[in-house]
Amino acid sequence: MKARKIEEARQHLEAATKCMKTSFFKRKPDLHSATIEYFAAAQAYYVAQDLENAIFYYEKSAGIDIDIEDWLSAATKYEKCALLTIQQAEKDFEEEARKFYDLASQNYLLANSMEKAAECLVKVSKVVEKKNINLTVGYMLRACNLLVNFDRQDFAVDTFNNTLNLLLRIGRFQSAITLLRRMIVVFTRLQQEHNIFKCYLSIVIIYLGEGDLPAAQQEFNQHLQVDTYLRSNEIALEEDLIKACEDFDEDRLEVLKKHNQLNYVQQQVNRIGKNLLIAQPVAWYREEGEELIRQANGDESVPLDAAPKPAAPRVEKKVVKPKETPKPKEMPKPKEAPKPKEAPKETPKETVKEAPKETVKESAPAEVKEEKPLSALEAIEKAVVTDVDDDG
Repeated sequence: MKARKIEEARQHLEAATKCMKTSFFKRKPDLHSATIEYFAAAQAYYVAQDLENAIFYYEKSAGIDIDIEDWLSAATKYEKCALLTIQQAEKDFEEEARKFYDLASQNYLLANSMEKAAECLVKVSKVVEKKNINLTVGYMLRACNLLVNFDRQDFAVDTFNNTLNLLLRIGRFQSAITLLRRMIVVFTRLQQEHNIFKCYLSIVIIYLGEGDLPAAQQEFNQHLQVDTYLRSNEIALEEDLIKACEDFDEDRLEVLKKHNQLNYVQQQVNRIGKNLLIAQPVAWYREEGEELIRQANGDESVPLDAAPKPAAPRVEKKVVKPKETPKPKEMPKPKEAPKPKEAPKETPKETVKEAPKETVKESAPAEVKEEKPLSALEAIEKAVVTDVDDDG
């Protein structure tokens, strides 16, 4: 069967070359027929498991589709090339697959198929995730921008949620807060009030995860202006978390980490909530520059693979504190002053020890002598008794 399919592919290629030829009576090549023949040849090579030739002729057919402005067909073929490249799994296949997915997304966009274009961006983000997580974030944010800019909010919710979890997983908290504010706008258009409330709670939890209590308090005060939110369970948890951090109540914070309401927010927000520390950021928090925040806000001029700072400065500040303690210890150097104090210490020790010894010895026999006169009293009592008997 493999040999038969390869022979079939060769026949289609011969037909395609004839379609591409020109002559005196045929001034232009027959592009429509040629792209069909190239596609058929690619299909035959695919069945014969000759993936290299299949990718080559799918790509060639897609190029002809672009010439005849059949954007949708070209995008489908480029996407097929990307899938076969991943299936082939040769060295550095990620770059080839990324190239084909980019071309597929561009052609889907020209064909006014925004959902498929965003889907290709999400797929390429998964392809490059193992090698460059920052590039993955860039593609996910581009997919969010595409769906929002072309008013595809219904398809944007899952993409936004996945992007939010990815940002929080790599410690880009400020970008996540920026993305949450964009999500609030999307949920407002979709009239999904419950999701808006989850975003409010998530923003406060992320601020506390950064160790930024004043920002969390300010955000909470803004949420108090929303009348419908005042009756929700989310605002009660917000208030309790902020009070626990204000009062440095670690026991109360540990109880709130097990609050049932945390199970309804996104997975990575829940992870932050269960690892909150008082006045300290969580372990995986990383500081970002303005460039990354602009990227999360929809600025596509920022490079796709922009990365946050490798080291968090909050950890370095703790090392500076012990430098102040050794300085005052070196200041006291008066070694000559304690020498004259040794002489008066010897005299009071001898006098104090001798005085109590003499008093204790004298007091002991005095008590013994005072006990003897009691027998005289007994004698007087006896005399009185005898006088009474004589009178009788």
